[in-house]
Amino acid sequence: MVMDMGSPAGQQLAMLRDLLRKQQGASIRTVSIIAGTLVGEPSRSIAEARTATLHWVKNRSGPLPKEAWDGAPFEVSAVGQQPVRAVRLVTPVEYWAVQAHDQDKTVAGRSWVTEVSLANVGGKAMLGVRLTCVSRHDDPPFVPTIPGLVHQIADRIGIGVDGTPAQSTAWTIADDTQFQQLVALLLARGRRLPVFVVSVPPDSGACAIDADVLAKAVRGVAHVVILPAALSWSLTTRFGKEFSVFNGAVRTYRPGFDPDRDEPFSHPLALPTRILDWEGGAAGYTTFLAENAIHASTRQKGVDELVPSYDLVRRRFLQQQQELARAGGAAESTIIAMQERQIEQLREDIESDHETYQSYVDGLEADLHSAQLLINELEAREHHLLARIEALAAMQPARAVGSSAAPQLPSTLEELGPWADRELAGRLTIHSRAIRGAKKSDFRDIPLVYKALLLLANEYRDMRVYGGPEHVAAFATGLQELGLKEEPSFAGAGAHLEGDTYFVTHRGRPRELNRHLKGSNSRQEQYCLRIYFFWDTERGEVVVGWLPSHLDTRAT
Repeated sequence: MVMDMGSPAGQQLAMLRDLLRKQQGASIRTVSIIAGTLVGEPSRSIAEARTATLHWVKNRSGPLPKEAWDGAPFEVSAVGQQPVRAVRLVTPVEYWAVQAHDQDKTVAGRSWVTEVSLANVGGKAMLGVRLTCVSRHDDPPFVPTIPGLVHQIADRIGIGVDGTPAQSTAWTIADDTQFQQLVALLLARGRRLPVFVVSVPPDSGACAIDADVLAKAVRGVAHVVILPAALSWSLTTRFGKEFSVFNGAVRTYRPGFDPDRDEPFSHPLALPTRILDWEGGAAGYTTFLAENAIHASTRQKGVDELVPSYDLVRRRFLQQQQELARAGGAAESTIIAMQERQIEQLREDIESDHETYQSYVDGLEADLHSAQLLINELEAREHHLLARIEALAAMQPARAVGSSAAPQLPSTLEELGPWADRELAGRLTIHSRAIRGAKKSDFRDIPLVYKALLLLANEYRDMRVYGGPEHVAAFATGLQELGLKEEPSFAGAGAHLEGDTYFVTHRGRPRELNRHLKGSNSRQEQYCLRIYFFWDTERGEVVVGWLPSHLDTRAT
């Protein structure tokens, strides 16, 4: 039996769970993680960044011991001072890390823990900054921000992420050279941060949001770019309209961007009208983007390896001290004392890790609940719109079975995406991978492609939705008139052997292109038509994943 957490009993259990967790320990939430490289000669940059960090810590904690300024390990825990501690590793790389606590001035029992790490790795000066919120009583909401220390180091020394400077202002693309750099950044396989591209309307120089305000808010966790109107067309030419941004819109290009395989909604686009209608207007939308980017910084793949927690570094430090003591011939009593200290540290770490992971699980549960509510809302809205489309279609004059009263057909495949959105909505969807494949194609019989898609959207869909011999016959007649066959594609048990070739990501999950329309068997791309698709039962529509060429197999 599953308890309904929305019921009164379920709500009481949730309140009891929260109360017990508060009694058991603290709520620990990672707010932001910044990982980058310092500009300049590594040893000098690290020394400058360490000095800047210590000054920043001193302003919050109070005087620091001489060991701190020498780069040695130290610990401050005097009465009246905020706790500060630092360690230094010498192998396998030179590594310095500090952890500083700062009590919240308005919320009792809440503190902000900043951890900074500096390392010389392979001749590169690496910087890591982790901000954590620890609440031992009430935990009211807060607006996540980037630690001021990050701005100080970026201004004085320079920080690079994804090979791009972490700037306090947006990067304005000024010429074709910079445009090519932007394209390389968007497509970079190893890119870790999202890129917000703010387009400039052609009739004015005013962007929908203040890109510089956004750039400062997300410094080190996202890139912000201003794209002039003239270069928006270049982006459209490069990626297609479905992945471009223009006329004052703002697009978020998430890490892993692949225009050949991704769906457009995976990289959200906000039109100026939507931004103005946002709660709080343009400023509200800017805050929304900044909070999402800061939150995403804690979920980057491999970020814990780039910026390990201070506790993990300290464990390695204690272990290294033991190794150095043994190598130096220290007395056994000294070694035992060091081991006891390490055991005590492990106990503290286990307790802290438990609280951290419990808070992490709580956060995931909250995110999952919010995401599920949004999914439910969007699905309800989608079903409502599909029902309206069906109702409007039913109001159209009935067409004779087998007829395809086609709308005006474009003369090129460049117009395939907009045409399908306009003419086939609710009946057939063309995946972005197929649209890009079509634009690169040399296939000659352009009208046949559009007629085949209309056949799938009309007769084939009617056959799948309504059934009955008349619809089966209508589809067969349509195939015969166009000289096509509808058959299983190279799918089934062998599809996975071809990698991603016969799969597309649709609505967040991989779907197999298990059917295809087949034209001529010519091996010349100009004359060989193939349209690979699958039937989406949930939405009652055809999804085309590739056209108009033959998909290769290991055999071909």
